[in-house]
Amino acid sequence: MQSDIISEIIEVEDNATKIVEQARQKSTKIIAEAEMKVKEDLKKAVKERRLINNQKIEELKTKNALELESFEDDLKSSINIDYDCIDKISDDIASKICNSTVFDK
Repeated sequence: MQSDIISEIIEVEDNATKIVEQARQKSTKIIAEAEMKVKEDLKKAVKERRLINNQKIEELKTKNALELESFEDDLKSSINIDYDCIDKISDDIASKICNSTVFDK
């Protein structure tokens, strides 16, 4: 009778060990699958965000190019170089420098 009890205890322990091992394997598998899912979701989210950001960058490049073109056009139209006026100013400056006493010392 004692041997029957001991056999049952050993059998219960073996079953418990098997259950624990199965649970460990199952939990390891679940964790591995969850990690793969998270990695896939993360890759997908990064890819989507990268596409969105690249679109925004392209939109900003286009907008900036248009603004730059507009500024350049405004600059071209606002600068009218009068070469006669520049010559007169440079002659006046040269005359004042030549007539100055600063360089006499």
